[in-house]
Amino acid sequence: MRKVIHNALEKCVGCNHCVRVCPVEEANIVRNIGDRIIVEINHDKCITCGACQSACHHGSRYYEDDTERFFADLKRGEKISLFAAPAVKSNFNEWGCVLTWLRSLGVNKIYDVSLGADICTWAHIRHIQQNGLFPIISQPCPVVVNYILMHRTELVKHLSPVQSPMLCTAVYMRKYEGVTDKIAALSPCAAKTIEFEETGIIEYNVTIKNFYDYIEKNGITLPATPSGFDSYEAGLGNLFPIPGGLKENIEHYLGKTLRVDRAEGSTVVCDALDEYAKQPFDKLPVLFDVLNCADGCNLGTGCKKDTNVFDVNTKMDHIRQKAIGDEASRRYLNELYAKFDKQLRLGDFIRKYESAPVNKNLITQEKIDEAFVALGKFDEESKHYDCGACGSDRCTQMALKIAKGTNIVQNCTAYIRMKLENAAHESELAKNRAEVAHDEVLAGILYASKIQQLLLPKKAVFKKAFSDYSAIWNPSNIVGGDIYWIKQFDKGITLCVCDCTGHGTPGALLTMLVVSTLESVVWPSNCSDTAGIIWRLDQRLSEVLSAETKQDSISDIKDGCDIAVLFIAPNGDISLSAGHTSVFVSNGNKVERIKGQNIYVGEGKLTNKEMVDTIKIPANPANKFYIASDGLFNQPSKDKTGSFGYKRFEKIILENHDEAQAVITNKVWQAFEAYRGNEPQVDDFELISFKPFKEEKA
Repeated sequence: MRKVIHNALEKCVGCNHCVRVCPVEEANIVRNIGDRIIVEINHDKCITCGACQSACHHGSRYYEDDTERFFADLKRGEKISLFAAPAVKSNFNEWGCVLTWLRSLGVNKIYDVSLGADICTWAHIRHIQQNGLFPIISQPCPVVVNYILMHRTELVKHLSPVQSPMLCTAVYMRKYEGVTDKIAALSPCAAKTIEFEETGIIEYNVTIKNFYDYIEKNGITLPATPSGFDSYEAGLGNLFPIPGGLKENIEHYLGKTLRVDRAEGSTVVCDALDEYAKQPFDKLPVLFDVLNCADGCNLGTGCKKDTNVFDVNTKMDHIRQKAIGDEASRRYLNELYAKFDKQLRLGDFIRKYESAPVNKNLITQEKIDEAFVALGKFDEESKHYDCGACGSDRCTQMALKIAKGTNIVQNCTAYIRMKLENAAHESELAKNRAEVAHDEVLAGILYASKIQQLLLPKKAVFKKAFSDYSAIWNPSNIVGGDIYWIKQFDKGITLCVCDCTGHGTPGALLTMLVVSTLESVVWPSNCSDTAGIIWRLDQRLSEVLSAETKQDSISDIKDGCDIAVLFIAPNGDISLSAGHTSVFVSNGNKVERIKGQNIYVGEGKLTNKEMVDTIKIPANPANKFYIASDGLFNQPSKDKTGSFGYKRFEKIILENHDEAQAVITNKVWQAFEAYRGNEPQVDDFELISFKPFKEEKA
């Protein structure tokens, strides 16, 4: 069967309007595409009612007809005749001018389907008279036929054998008018495409909407002169497009002698047909007159939809009054049937049907119960929440669709709300767990900081060693990778200032290793050998670190430290060795920066102590010494225009040379803080300063 209704899935927003209005439960399939919920058509079960297209506000559903092919074939010179549905008269104010324009394009004959509708009514009456009062369902509406042939095959025996008015018109054109052209239908119904395909007489379904759009799109001006149909004037057949049109036609001729029931609207009709299938014969009407479109064919799925039911009914009433308003009109209708009896053969207008039953997706209660479990609905109240947001009226219908695979749990608002509530609860639990874990980790780090600070030399050691001193140790995190170490021997004082790899916890762990190693490599016998201390520290650290940290995956990471090692003799002379660390000496007149060598302690590249330089600085009572880690000099400014640098530091210590060491280093810290502003501290800050010479008391 040809696909008439189509999906533009890129426009689908998963609003479920199409699901809600569809009369066939499994004709829509809800699924996920990425993070989107979309609804696509199950063409195997779609009856082409067009309800979804009317309900879709996003342009995701549209129908396809033969309008473009019709006009293209006319331009190529195809021989085409056409019939127009009565709905043309209610959709076009100047419908006669439309006929004139079609003829100018090359359309040969143009017939009025109202004639076919009169034939259809005549055939129904004669069939009932010849075959008795067997209950029949009218079939002018192809949607009704599709529903029965696909979903209610037990009702096929009740389908009226009489062709629809359009098919009756086409048969009349072929067999009684000798039309051999291809036949086109100017119709109000998208679903007529299916009927034309199955009966094989009509080539083109040109819907009124797309026909009108073609005129608008191409800027066509209709001729001023109207023309009429090539068929003779019809009777009450013009009323066929209105709800109950067939009923009104039959009752006009037979009065109220036969019971004729009616139903309109896709959901109403399908539900009514479902009920019809359950009834015993004695409760069924002789004729069940049914239409898919609630307002009839004049406002069908292929119409312009720019009019309203009151305008349409006003026009239809004018037609009704013209047909039966006086004695002459009523006499003409009687004569018309007499003419049909003489001219037409009832058998030419009979249709045979072939059922096309869809596969029934039978689902057990166990599967439905599983669907409810998936939805998180365990009690009767939740199973009957029935909000309708998923497109189903009841939760039980939704569970059935999930069990059948035509809907998904993510399309249920109650399920989504439950998931959000659970997610919020889990988030709160996770937050609480994270807070507990954070507190535990923080407590551990704070304790580690306490331990690390215990490794720092006591103030008493500095007071005893220097006439004035200051030590600022401020890691960027709670613990850090900077450390300083001092020890007094008989020969003098050994001071080591270290900046270990990394900061935070990893750096802190490395500082502990460095301090413990210094304790093992600095002895009374070598405390003045600053080059030897660096060499031994490099060898010992490389031995310890090589086992785990020299893997290929992290071979570019240097484990160890930058370092400055100073030995201060009792007379004030100083020996200095350093790697990647500068020592600043200020005498009040100038600042000398002594740069460390390009060596990194911990790599194991120092094969002997001769590779390390030793610098001798003679005692000078004016000298003050400063050693800082690169966390001071590399700090970016608040406006990110540069780093703190050496010159700014040198300027501060020189300008404040006569101040106490604590005052000088505090000014450095204040300048550092002002410089970085809101910019985070990027590295550990370590600044050690001292004045080594202590004058003897007189």
